[in-house]
Amino acid sequence: MLTTFLPLQTVLFQFLFLLVAIAIEGYVLNWKLNLGRQTSIQYAISINLFSTIVGWLSFFFIQPHLPPALKAQMISYIFFDHFLNTPAATFNSLMLSLGIIIFFAAFFIKYIGLDLLQFLLQTPVINESIIPVEPLRRNRYLRSRKEDPTRKEISKATVILIANAFSHTAILSLLILRSL
Repeated sequence: MLTTFLPLQTVLFQFLFLLVAIAIEGYVLNWKLNLGRQTSIQYAISINLFSTIVGWLSFFFIQPHLPPALKAQMISYIFFDHFLNTPAATFNSLMLSLGIIIFFAAFFIKYIGLDLLQFLLQTPVINESIIPVEPLRRNRYLRSRKEDPTRKEISKATVILIANAFSHTAILSLLILRSL
């Protein structure tokens, strides 16, 4: 008899984290790259889903090769929302290092995902900035931002880094609130 276990709480929190990340990163893409709202959200959805899929595939590939103690701790936290016992100081530093690695890996995957998305959609790129696909609305705010001579172009990598930092900060805040 084969038993299955569906970690419903993990799936729901992953869905919540995706919604938060998409909203925040869509706003940052709209704000910094002057993309339309719909295009920004579509790009944010695409790169976040790509990043999440690559992240979970990486976890399932790496997990069998972890030391048994670390594997048990990770699986206990992911499936049951708590560690098996009080983690040692070395475990805390390992988790901090892992968090930093995940942050930069997510940034790299999202950057590659946006390049891939632009290539597939054949969106033109100039000076590492995305050219808006849909026409900008001509309101006073956008015209003043576009005509501002002190306004500097910002690179796509910087925008993705800012968006990733904002979304990971929000997700970390949710994880802290969840553990209280």
